[in-house]
Amino acid sequence: MSRRPSVVILLVSLGHLCLETFHQYLPIIYPLLLTKFDLSFAQVGVVALVTTTAGSIAQPFFGYFTDRWDARRVAALGVLWIGLLMGLVGLAGNYWLLLGVVALAGLGSAAFHPAGAAVVSKATRGYKGLAISFFSVGGNLGTAASPLLMAAGLAWLGTGGTVILLPLALLAGG
Repeated sequence: MSRRPSVVILLVSLGHLCLETFHQYLPIIYPLLLTKFDLSFAQVGVVALVTTTAGSIAQPFFGYFTDRWDARRVAALGVLWIGLLMGLVGLAGNYWLLLGVVALAGLGSAAFHPAGAAVVSKATRGYKGLAISFFSVGGNLGTAASPLLMAAGLAWLGTGGTVILLPLALLAGG
Protein backbone atom coordinates (compact mmCIF):
# COMPACT_ATOMS: atom_id res chain seq x y z
CA MET A 1 0.00 0.00 0.00
CA SER A 2 1.20 3.46 -0.78
CA ARG A 3 1.10 6.30 1.73
CA ARG A 4 -2.25 7.74 0.60
CA PRO A 5 -4.31 4.57 1.14
CA SER A 6 -2.70 4.20 4.57
CA VAL A 7 -3.79 7.72 5.51
CA VAL A 8 -7.33 7.09 4.24
CA ILE A 9 -7.57 3.84 6.19
CA LEU A 10 -6.24 5.54 9.32
CA LEU A 11 -8.71 8.43 9.04
CA VAL A 12 -11.72 6.19 8.44
CA SER A 13 -10.62 3.90 11.29
CA LEU A 14 -10.36 6.95 13.57
CA GLY A 15 -13.82 7.97 12.39
CA HIS A 16 -15.07 4.50 13.35
CA LEU A 17 -13.38 4.86 16.75
CA CYS A 18 -15.16 8.19 17.29
CA LEU A 19 -18.51 6.87 16.08
CA GLU A 20 -18.45 3.92 18.48
CA THR A 21 -17.20 6.15 21.29
CA PHE A 22 -20.22 8.36 20.73
CA HIS A 23 -22.62 5.44 20.46
CA GLN A 24 -21.58 2.80 22.97
CA TYR A 25 -21.79 4.63 26.27
CA LEU A 26 -25.49 3.98 26.88
CA PRO A 27 -24.99 1.03 29.29
CA ILE A 28 -23.09 3.27 31.68
CA ILE A 29 -25.86 5.88 31.72
CA TYR A 30 -28.79 3.46 32.08
CA PRO A 31 -28.76 3.60 35.92
CA LEU A 32 -28.96 7.40 35.77
CA LEU A 33 -31.79 7.26 33.23
CA LEU A 34 -33.63 4.74 35.41
CA THR A 35 -33.63 7.29 38.20
CA LYS A 36 -34.11 10.43 36.10
CA PHE A 37 -37.21 9.15 34.29
CA ASP A 38 -38.34 6.52 36.83
CA LEU A 39 -37.98 3.83 34.16
CA SER A 40 -38.63 0.13 34.40
CA PHE A 41 -36.07 -2.37 33.17
CA ALA A 42 -38.39 -3.05 30.24
CA GLN A 43 -38.25 0.62 29.24
CA VAL A 44 -34.45 0.57 29.41
CA GLY A 45 -34.61 -2.52 27.21
CA VAL A 46 -36.71 -0.56 24.71
CA VAL A 47 -34.04 2.17 24.63
CA ALA A 48 -31.43 -0.49 23.81
CA LEU A 49 -33.72 -2.04 21.20
CA VAL A 50 -34.44 1.30 19.51
CA THR A 51 -30.76 2.27 19.48
CA THR A 52 -29.64 -1.02 17.96
CA THR A 53 -32.45 -1.38 15.43
CA ALA A 54 -32.24 2.19 14.17
CA GLY A 55 -28.54 1.67 13.55
CA SER A 56 -29.06 -1.66 11.80
CA ILE A 57 -32.27 -1.61 9.78
CA ALA A 58 -31.41 1.60 7.95
CA GLN A 59 -27.95 0.40 6.83
CA PRO A 60 -29.10 -1.06 3.47
CA PHE A 61 -30.84 2.25 2.69
CA PHE A 62 -27.66 4.19 3.40
CA GLY A 63 -25.59 1.58 1.57
CA TYR A 64 -27.69 2.17 -1.53
CA PHE A 65 -27.15 5.92 -1.36
CA THR A 66 -23.48 5.55 -0.47
CA ASP A 67 -23.02 3.85 -3.85
CA ARG A 68 -24.44 6.95 -5.53
CA TRP A 69 -23.07 9.75 -3.36
CA ASP A 70 -19.60 10.64 -2.11
CA ALA A 71 -19.00 7.94 0.53
CA ARG A 72 -16.41 10.14 2.26
CA ARG A 73 -19.01 12.82 2.96
CA VAL A 74 -21.62 10.28 4.07
CA ALA A 75 -19.09 8.78 6.53
CA ALA A 76 -18.12 12.20 7.91
CA LEU A 77 -21.74 13.30 8.26
CA GLY A 78 -22.63 10.01 9.95
CA VAL A 79 -19.98 10.57 12.63
CA LEU A 80 -21.04 14.18 13.11
CA TRP A 81 -24.75 13.27 13.28
CA ILE A 82 -24.39 10.52 15.87
CA GLY A 83 -21.96 12.51 17.98
CA LEU A 84 -24.21 15.55 18.16
CA LEU A 85 -27.35 13.57 18.94
CA MET A 86 -25.75 11.24 21.48
CA GLY A 87 -24.34 14.34 23.12
CA LEU A 88 -27.93 15.44 23.75
CA VAL A 89 -29.11 12.19 25.37
CA GLY A 90 -28.47 13.43 28.90
CA LEU A 91 -30.49 16.58 28.19
CA ALA A 92 -33.62 14.72 27.06
CA GLY A 93 -36.55 15.97 29.09
CA ASN A 94 -38.63 12.80 29.02
CA TYR A 95 -38.57 9.15 28.01
CA TRP A 96 -40.21 9.70 24.62
CA LEU A 97 -37.73 12.39 23.68
CA LEU A 98 -34.93 10.07 24.78
CA LEU A 99 -36.26 7.35 22.45
CA GLY A 100 -36.47 9.83 19.59
CA VAL A 101 -32.92 11.08 20.12
CA VAL A 102 -31.39 7.59 20.25
CA ALA A 103 -33.42 6.48 17.22
CA LEU A 104 -32.23 9.47 15.18
CA ALA A 105 -28.68 9.01 16.45
CA GLY A 106 -28.73 5.42 15.25
CA LEU A 107 -29.15 6.73 11.72
CA GLY A 108 -25.65 8.20 11.97
CA SER A 109 -24.30 4.73 12.66
CA ALA A 110 -26.39 3.33 9.82
CA ALA A 111 -24.95 5.93 7.45
CA PHE A 112 -21.35 5.56 8.57
CA HIS A 113 -20.84 1.81 8.43
CA PRO A 114 -21.50 1.16 4.72
CA ALA A 115 -19.85 4.45 3.73
CA GLY A 116 -16.76 3.86 5.89
CA ALA A 117 -16.40 0.32 4.61
CA ALA A 118 -16.73 1.55 1.02
CA VAL A 119 -14.08 4.24 1.50
CA VAL A 120 -11.66 1.80 3.13
CA SER A 121 -12.28 -0.85 0.50
CA LYS A 122 -11.76 1.59 -2.36
CA ALA A 123 -8.54 2.96 -0.86
CA THR A 124 -6.82 -0.39 -0.39
CA ARG A 125 -5.89 -1.52 -3.89
CA GLY A 126 -5.49 -5.16 -2.95
CA TYR A 127 -5.22 -5.23 0.84
CA LYS A 128 -8.92 -5.30 1.63
CA GLY A 129 -8.67 -7.77 4.52
CA LEU A 130 -5.95 -5.79 6.24
CA ALA A 131 -7.75 -2.49 5.69
CA ILE A 132 -11.11 -3.76 6.98
CA SER A 133 -9.27 -5.19 9.98
CA PHE A 134 -7.99 -1.72 10.88
CA PHE A 135 -11.48 -0.34 10.31
CA SER A 136 -12.85 -2.93 12.75
CA VAL A 137 -10.12 -2.27 15.32
CA GLY A 138 -11.04 1.41 15.28
CA GLY A 139 -14.65 0.58 16.10
CA ASN A 140 -13.71 -1.89 18.81
CA LEU A 141 -11.37 0.61 20.48
CA GLY A 142 -14.16 3.19 20.41
CA THR A 143 -16.54 0.73 22.04
CA ALA A 144 -13.94 0.09 24.75
CA ALA A 145 -13.15 3.78 25.32
CA SER A 146 -16.75 4.99 25.36
CA PRO A 147 -17.72 4.06 28.93
CA LEU A 148 -14.49 5.50 30.30
CA LEU A 149 -14.96 8.83 28.53
CA MET A 150 -18.60 9.02 29.54
CA ALA A 151 -17.83 8.11 33.16
CA ALA A 152 -15.66 11.22 33.30
CA GLY A 153 -18.39 13.40 31.80
CA LEU A 154 -21.08 11.97 34.07
CA ALA A 155 -18.90 12.36 37.17
CA TRP A 156 -18.28 15.98 36.23
CA LEU A 157 -21.76 17.08 35.08
CA GLY A 158 -24.22 14.35 36.05
CA THR A 159 -26.65 13.12 33.39
CA GLY A 160 -25.99 16.26 31.37
CA GLY A 161 -22.37 15.12 31.05
CA THR A 162 -23.23 13.60 27.69
CA VAL A 163 -22.61 17.09 26.29
CA ILE A 164 -18.87 16.40 26.44
CA LEU A 165 -19.44 14.60 23.14
CA LEU A 166 -20.53 17.76 21.32
CA PRO A 167 -17.09 19.34 20.73
CA LEU A 168 -15.64 15.90 19.95
CA ALA A 169 -18.39 15.32 17.37
CA LEU A 170 -17.64 18.62 15.65
CA LEU A 171 -13.95 17.79 15.55
CA ALA A 172 -14.51 14.22 14.32
CA GLY A 173 -17.07 15.26 11.71
CA GLY A 174 -14.65 17.82 10.36
